[in-house]
Amino acid sequence: MTFLNPLFLLGLIAAGIPLVIHLFNFRRPRRVRFSSLAFLHELQKSTMQRVRIKQWLLLALRTLAIAALVMSFARPTLEGGLAGLMGTGRASVAIVIDNSMSMTLRDAGGSYMEQARSVAAALMSDLDSEDEVFIVPAAGTPTRPGSSAAAHALPLRPGNEALGVINSVAASPAGHSLADAVDRAAALLVGRDVPNRIIYVITDLQASALASTRTEARGGDARVRDVPTVLVPIGGQEQPNLAVSDVEVLSRIVAPGEPLRVRAMLTNYGSSPQTGILASAYLGGQRMAQQSVDIPPGGAAEVEMSLTPQETGFLRGRVEIDDALYEPDNARLFSVLVPEVRRVLIVGSATRYLELALSRELAGGGFQFDVERIAEDQLAVTPLGTFNAVLLSGVADVSAAERDALARYVRDGGGVVVFPGDAVDIADWNALLAAWGAGRVDAPVGQLDGVPAATFDQVFSEHVLFEGLFVPSVEGEPVRLEQPVVYRYVPYRPGGASEQTIISLTAGTPFLQEIRHGQGIVLFYAVESDIRWSDFPVRGLFLPLIYRSLYHVSSTGTVMASGVVSGGPLQLRLGNAEGNDPVMLRSDAGEEQIPPQRMLPGAVLLDVDGTLVTPGIYDVVQSGRILRQVVVQPDAAESDLTVLDRDDARDRLETIVRPVSVLDLGTGTPGALAEGVREARVGLELWNVFLGLALLFLLAEMVVASQWRPETTAS
Repeated sequence: MTFLNPLFLLGLIAAGIPLVIHLFNFRRPRRVRFSSLAFLHELQKSTMQRVRIKQWLLLALRTLAIAALVMSFARPTLEGGLAGLMGTGRASVAIVIDNSMSMTLRDAGGSYMEQARSVAAALMSDLDSEDEVFIVPAAGTPTRPGSSAAAHALPLRPGNEALGVINSVAASPAGHSLADAVDRAAALLVGRDVPNRIIYVITDLQASALASTRTEARGGDARVRDVPTVLVPIGGQEQPNLAVSDVEVLSRIVAPGEPLRVRAMLTNYGSSPQTGILASAYLGGQRMAQQSVDIPPGGAAEVEMSLTPQETGFLRGRVEIDDALYEPDNARLFSVLVPEVRRVLIVGSATRYLELALSRELAGGGFQFDVERIAEDQLAVTPLGTFNAVLLSGVADVSAAERDALARYVRDGGGVVVFPGDAVDIADWNALLAAWGAGRVDAPVGQLDGVPAATFDQVFSEHVLFEGLFVPSVEGEPVRLEQPVVYRYVPYRPGGASEQTIISLTAGTPFLQEIRHGQGIVLFYAVESDIRWSDFPVRGLFLPLIYRSLYHVSSTGTVMASGVVSGGPLQLRLGNAEGNDPVMLRSDAGEEQIPPQRMLPGAVLLDVDGTLVTPGIYDVVQSGRILRQVVVQPDAAESDLTVLDRDDARDRLETIVRPVSVLDLGTGTPGALAEGVREARVGLELWNVFLGLALLFLLAEMVVASQWRPETTAS
């Protein structure tokens, strides 16, 4: 026997009150006996014995009445086989339904999802109208028809309402953990004030779904809850699967007519080798490349394909294979931005060669620039978020406000190209470099008298700046660039692990240094952009290197759209948002939502928490203008269709709840389910029995007290 309200048992102390009163009544004055009254004393002695019997009877009835009343408030519950013979008490039942995408598989009994809904409906058949039911899908949030999503924490009554919720549970691509769903169900039942609690877990036993993350989700609270749980397996046959598990855009410089390299990862989750698997790459709705690959059992293979975008703007793409068994992971989406024009802000002096290089007359090969030039003193009041790249040429002073704006701009994904000048303030520039997490510069070295001070030494030819720029050479022969003559340069001292020297000088310092900060890139040239410091601006290398530098620094965060696992959290910083209009997310189907957002200095921050569930490409829109795209991908772990055997699944669940039993549906009859429900409901509340006993004891006490008269003797 257990008690639902055990604290009320402290009230049993009150059962001692009648005894205390009775003991006080035993205190009598001392009596002096006379010899002439000895006969009467003997007669009174026999009478008092009968009186004491009646007093003890009243004491017992009063004590039992109080004890039974206290027991009634403590709500005792009878468990075990005897309870089953006497009937069943109220029950709180949680039905955890595995609604992951693997439940779309089929066997002879139909799709796993349909079977799970049928099993959940059959579990309702042996529940009483006073019972309560919680429906807990493993992926997504359950809702009642016509109600808000918050209703999932409220119990349902068995019947049409619960059946409606069960039938509305559909397979969801949202990332999930069945272990976490069981933990949530147990937390719901522990707080219910009923004698019987039980959890049913209907699942296909997919191993990845039972990998528990509940310790992290509950802040380290990993208690095992004492809630009887029944595991109801569906299907359970292990099936092979091929999946496109990842897609990455390798090219960092994207322009119309320029090759775009894409790499896809194909994974074989089966135990047999797969040969001749054909992967197709699509861009802008057109198939542009195909490649065949062999994949070993339990292994993966990479496929690289080259696509050539012919249009500008945001282009949707995908890599797909043909696998008829399990289709949700046959394709992986990606999105690239091919800007029609790159907006470039030029700040500073000595910009003649830069402006000429970026003019419409010289820019070609798909490279287009919209150039705006401002003086150095206008930098602090110019919003940088609307520009794809900022070019600093000969900027002398960098104030604290300008330093903060440039650091924030790069951190949020912007790109900066730096050319120093004679008037640079070394302290200011070192402070700016420190804000970018970079090294430091020293005073310029060399003269302006035409005497060479250095030239190119080593070139990192594998950098994306040189992608497709060189004609393949004889194997082992180093790549050689034309050698500009450098008369004067700024020595740069690298200071962070997020840096890379692209071109070095014979003087031992970098000519071109790449600095990464946050989501953005800075390219630092060691010379001025005019011909006073070097002849670099009049060399043939100057134009392609400037074009590619600007495309490289402005492509960070825009070449490939931000990605998120279906149903997962996402935070977006948008430096190109303008005005006070809200930013919306728009799906392929045209559905729109406005996520929580807040204004930051120079940017808008979006918090997307679990609302993007359907895989696809979503536009981030403000005032009809697409700012960015977000790619929602299915959870790659869902592609592994490996299943656990029933004993292993039960052992994993017993780390969360206990005891756990397995309900075998081999017979496939609703009667087996109903019998399982009845076997689990063996708790019977006895509060009404004890309340009746309390009333019975009080009634008996009244009868005994009313029939009792004091015994007297003749004097």
